[in-house]
Amino acid sequence: MTSSSYMKQHGMQLASLGYRVLPIRVGHKAPAISDWQNSHADEATVAGWIEKYPDAGVGVITENTPAIDIDCLDKDISYKLIKWVENNIGMAPVRIGRKPKALMVFRTDEPFGKIRSNEYVDFLGNRNAVEVLAKGQQFVAYAMHPDTAKPYTWPKKSLVDIRHADLPVLTREQAQEFVAYFESIVPDDWELSRKGVSASGETDELLTLRPKLGKSLDDLERWLESIDPDCGHDEWVKVGMALHHETDGSPEGLRLWDGWSSDGAKYVHGECSKRWRSFGRNPSAQPVTAAFIEGKAKKVEREERKKGLVDQLVQDLVFVQVGGKARVIREDELQEGLDLYGVEDLSKEFANQMIPIEVEKKNGDTVIEKVNPIKLWLAHPERRTARGLVFLPEGQKVGYYNLWRGFSCEAEEGDVGQWLDYVHEVVADGNDAIAQYVIGWAAQLVQEPMTKPGVAMILRGLKGTGKSKFGQLIGKLFVDHYKTISRQDHLVGNFNAHLESCLLLQVEEGYWAGSKAAEGALKDLVTNDRIMVERKGVDGYMAPNYTRLLFTSNEEWVVPATMDERRWAVFDVGSKHKEDIPYFAALDAWFDRGGKTHLLHYLKHFDLTKVNIAKAPQTKALEDQKLRGSDCITRWLYECLAGGEIRDARSGTTLEFGQDEVNKHLVYEAYRNSAHKAWEQKSEQAFWTGMEKYAGVISNVRRARTEVGRQRVVDISPLDEARKVFSAVTQLRVDWPKNICN
Repeated sequence: MTSSSYMKQHGMQLASLGYRVLPIRVGHKAPAISDWQNSHADEATVAGWIEKYPDAGVGVITENTPAIDIDCLDKDISYKLIKWVENNIGMAPVRIGRKPKALMVFRTDEPFGKIRSNEYVDFLGNRNAVEVLAKGQQFVAYAMHPDTAKPYTWPKKSLVDIRHADLPVLTREQAQEFVAYFESIVPDDWELSRKGVSASGETDELLTLRPKLGKSLDDLERWLESIDPDCGHDEWVKVGMALHHETDGSPEGLRLWDGWSSDGAKYVHGECSKRWRSFGRNPSAQPVTAAFIEGKAKKVEREERKKGLVDQLVQDLVFVQVGGKARVIREDELQEGLDLYGVEDLSKEFANQMIPIEVEKKNGDTVIEKVNPIKLWLAHPERRTARGLVFLPEGQKVGYYNLWRGFSCEAEEGDVGQWLDYVHEVVADGNDAIAQYVIGWAAQLVQEPMTKPGVAMILRGLKGTGKSKFGQLIGKLFVDHYKTISRQDHLVGNFNAHLESCLLLQVEEGYWAGSKAAEGALKDLVTNDRIMVERKGVDGYMAPNYTRLLFTSNEEWVVPATMDERRWAVFDVGSKHKEDIPYFAALDAWFDRGGKTHLLHYLKHFDLTKVNIAKAPQTKALEDQKLRGSDCITRWLYECLAGGEIRDARSGTTLEFGQDEVNKHLVYEAYRNSAHKAWEQKSEQAFWTGMEKYAGVISNVRRARTEVGRQRVVDISPLDEARKVFSAVTQLRVDWPKNICN
């Protein structure tokens, strides 16, 4: 998408979905209009912006659409923050500008002011913070990022696919909890550079509280917060003794102990004061120091850290056996596609997050050892485990990990007239029967994704005719299972994991170069319901093959079709809307403004009995592919019949159709000297064997006396008769030139 189309493409649609939109200055994050906080744009206003600010981006006012802005360049922390939001608030659309920074969008019925965390500087000098954009603020939804010079993206679900009323709700309290969570996971080596702001707009001192080294009252209180006041009696007494020793028996120390104790169910008023007076009376006794409290607190912190990180891994990771190898799936909202990790590789990633745990030795001693989180995850009883991968758009297989991610939108009945016009006028070039077949082909994919039709579609046409648009629109209905490629090795080469979960594979500008080695693999991919999946690092394994192939090309020879072909539905697209930018822009606008949901509904309810998808229409375009894919003798004979003569390209000798007693060897010489270099040349014996199926073209082989002696001669049939023989043998409806007579 160009920078000049964001407002035109998305502005009107966002406004219709309930968002308060505004234009964004090109190359900036700021609005292009003044007094934007009070803007409530309607359709006419947006239309005016499109005309006045043609290059503007699209922003959204956050008064009723608050957004969590994760302004953090630490990948692990950003990932934890996104997962925390999803688990504690809801699954919100995620916008990416500069990874791993992210923005998550919500709605609220009770607007509140912005909330900003403290800002911290990490050891690399990066500034890290989080902010909840709210009343009086806005965010950029669609534009070019001013720093990366790349478009903002929505990895999973774009904002234009979600009504404002369907966004998850974010309250002020939840926003504050999120900021507090960020503060709790900030690494100790990050330095505070700026204080945060609460929803009221005032500096929030709770956000600025940072533990200090040493044994101050603050340190003691922080440690006590981690310890259960209803611990055993002896431990409770030791806590008091340690506080008494650390504070020299001061009233502040007593208040700290009493306050902590009062949070427990066993608290007895006055008991702390009574005990406090007895501490320190025996000078010969070894005192209990604050190290006891610190040790207890750190033990609790270790357990919490272990539980928090490992629980997150249990939620995010799946152990799976693939091709005899142990692999790990990471479910990441920001990740496109599926990556499989080796256990050892994942262990290296988490090697800098070792968790200290208590380990009991054989001699009974307990020591602290640091353990890789992945090792703890592997041993966790609730670890998700799959026996293998499956791709099942319909149903599930118990014990296996399903790669199906569902359709990209909900189906909703509505107008699909623009798409039907595009199919009829462009894809089918005005042919009703072809249009019906094309629609049925797409509908069968949607309705019966696990039933392969055994027919691939090929769309030939000039550049700019819109042939690629067909696959692009259908593919957006199930974006996770739509792939586009432009290289032949991605289609029939090694490492084909991208095909395992693919429903529609679009081969852009594809052409067939006559590779016999790959021909079988291609045809097998079209018709076979099983596929050998080869992933890097694991042994190959068989899997269901639900992939449909769609070729789009401006080349004449696209696929290797045979004379009895049933795998290819080949259509020459129309040029009526060639380079018709407004036509295709209107089609895209319809699709983005709800047309996608209407199209999905239409295809789901299309009557498949109206068309036989398994039988490819016999079009002239298909016959052309058959001819180009035929043997060299057939192609040579076709060129002779089309030209009206048998000409030796080297000597210039011409043999006429209808001529009798022609030297048999001269016919072969004409073939040998005229056959294209790319064709497989035949010996004379093989040539005449191949010509036997066209016996009505050259016949009556015999010996006859000629001017140069006795020779083997043949009779060549008249042109019209020879053409009829060729058409009957090949079953091709050839449109022969009419200005050639014999």
